[in-house]
Amino acid sequence: MTTLTKDEWIQRAQARFVVRAGLTQAQALDYALALYGDGDVLDDEPEDVVDEDVSHWGD
Repeated sequence: MTTLTKDEWIQRAQARFVVRAGLTQAQALDYALALYGDGDVLDDEPEDVVDEDVSHWGD
């Protein structure tokens, strides 16, 4: 895996939230920033992290 910059990670996570959860760009950005802020996700692909997060919605 190539190390992503903060901006790259957030941009990819934001895009995944739009596709996977149907969020608006603004909502997706908020969620992506929150995931990035957790800090323990930085070694993982953003798409994988978003998929895991969204899979728990509605639990």
